[in-house]
Amino acid sequence: MKQATILCVDDEPSILDCLRRLLRKEDCSLLLAGSGEEALGILEDRRVDLILADNRMPGMSGIEFLRHARRMQPDAIRIVLSGYTDGDTLAAAIKNGEVYRFIPKPWNNEELRTTIRSSLEHK
Repeated sequence: MKQATILCVDDEPSILDCLRRLLRKEDCSLLLAGSGEEALGILEDRRVDLILADNRMPGMSGIEFLRHARRMQPDAIRIVLSGYTDGDTLAAAIKNGEVYRFIPKPWNNEELRTTIRSSLEHK
């Protein structure tokens, strides 16, 4: 199996740093973006297997970003990682196939790693 490429999108540098440390021993190539707009630029140039995106970001919400990401790379697994989420919006995004899973912040490291591994295996 090829090495997976994971894109993490969060406007908080400390969260991106935590995800980088968490995933450094995984067999993956890790891409980091501080906004939905920056992440869309990455998706224009790189194929990704899995996207972890915060929902509450300035400019573009994570769910809005994931809608665009789905059109650009429909095979990428899309996961919302957020401490704040509108339940109705999230339910609609999951129902419409824009989001595969929701993981609340703060997350459990082992549960997040397991979710990522199983999501990639499912893909």
